[in-house]
Amino acid sequence: MSGRLIEAGGPAPGLLLGVPGQITLTPTSGTSLTTSTNAKGYYTIALPPGSYTVTGGSPKAQVEQGKKFIDLVGYAQHRVVVKAGDAVRNINVYVQIS
Repeated sequence: MSGRLIEAGGPAPGLLLGVPGQITLTPTSGTSLTTSTNAKGYYTIALPPGSYTVTGGSPKAQVEQGKKFIDLVGYAQHRVVVKAGDAVRNINVYVQIS
């Protein structure tokens, strides 16, 4: 599977910007898998068959909470289902900023 971690939003007219960070794939059962993106937000990971929730976060997309900054977390638009022998591509994760 491959895709991109994208920071979306901001002041008008808005932006769509690939950002470095982490992608986490959580199956309906079993252990979560994590991979890093490159500097432009692209990632690739091999997955066993299953159904996954895909999330991502980046230190470039943060919000102040109290006296510290925390990474905003983005989500893919839908669950990802991987079947044996299938090539799943272009699963993007969007982190919304304001």
